[in-house]
Amino acid sequence: MNRKERQQAAWTTAATIMTLAWPTIVEQVMQTAVQYIDTAMVGSLGTQATAAVGATSTIAWLVGSTFSALGVGFLALIAKAYGAGDLEAAKKAAAQTSLVVLVAGIFATIVCTAVSGMVPVWMQVDPAVQ
Repeated sequence: MNRKERQQAAWTTAATIMTLAWPTIVEQVMQTAVQYIDTAMVGSLGTQATAAVGATSTIAWLVGSTFSALGVGFLALIAKAYGAGDLEAAKKAAAQTSLVVLVAGIFATIVCTAVSGMVPVWMQVDPAVQ
């Protein structure tokens, strides 16, 4: 392979990576924007409100990253089946994904709601902020 072919292959690979990565990049930018907007909106309520948002943001990241990991895992299963040409397995994996996400979402909602009042205490947040 000569130099020109290697460069062309490198550009093709970079274009493929960007094509696959742009939705994730946009998602991360949007999540960051939501965090900034939340902080700005709550910031107008005072320092205690801003501290409350800061104290609970790590919990939001924990829950969000758990669902992100589920998404990556299911995406890998679906992509593997699709790449192998097994559309039936890809459809089954997509259907199972929907079911698992629904059940996990309901479970996470129940658990997060149940412990929401205790999380600031566990994190030793100042009582005025709680």
